[in-house]
Amino acid sequence: MENLQKARELLEQKNHTFVMVKGNKVHTSQLKGIKPMYDAVTKYSQQAKESSVADKVIGKAAALLAVYGGIKHIYAELTTPEAIGVCKKFNLPISFKQQVEAIQNREKTGLCPMEQLARQTDVPEELLQKIARFLTQMAAKKNAEK
Repeated sequence: MENLQKARELLEQKNHTFVMVKGNKVHTSQLKGIKPMYDAVTKYSQQAKESSVADKVIGKAAALLAVYGGIKHIYAELTTPEAIGVCKKFNLPISFKQQVEAIQNREKTGLCPMEQLARQTDVPEELLQKIARFLTQMAAKKNAEK
């Protein structure tokens, strides 16, 4: 629990959107959306295993990625019933400040694209592949616009 407390304090005190703590190793991000959790469980997979994470927003997609990455505890400033359900199903303790019905997209015009992907599966590995494809498509689109 010490790691979770440290992650939560860093999230609340600093300008971070994501904090992962495992012993004396701390990984932080200021990126928005699913990218910090995705990076944690792919690029920093060894540190992610058995770590504690504090995140601004944990929806079902982020919860499934946390399960995939072997994360031990989660704290979210904002979460959803679906994310809590995933955490319960996979015995991943989650604490949170606020619960909302759904995570909206950035324009507040509908459901977050990651939550749309997560509605299609309860299998962490499957969702990871869907998110990887989505992020690749978004990067290609961004490059094409330059």
